[in-house]
Amino acid sequence: PIMFANAHILLPTDFSHYAHYAMNYALAFARRFDAKLHIVHVIDSALFSIGGSQGVWLTESDAERVYESMVKHAESRLDALVQQAEDADVAAV
Repeated sequence: PIMFANAHILLPTDFSHYAHYAMNYALAFARRFDAKLHIVHVIDSALFSIGGSQGVWLTESDAERVYESMVKHAESRLDALVQQAEDADVAAV
């Protein structure tokens, strides 16, 4: 339909089992409306901030290492989801 020309779908993910279902729905919608899929994951760095009041105490170097590890892991998972979309003939970033 014309009202969905140049459509974009935003898919937030936490990589959970339920996010897998959301991915399937997003792929179906993207194929139906020839939409581009934008997949996003958010890392809340406040969860391991230095001297945090929630009981998580990390040195600055430890916090940086944890954050970098989380980013690397998320990038790997996001790359896999983009590949899954492309394998389903859906443009994704």
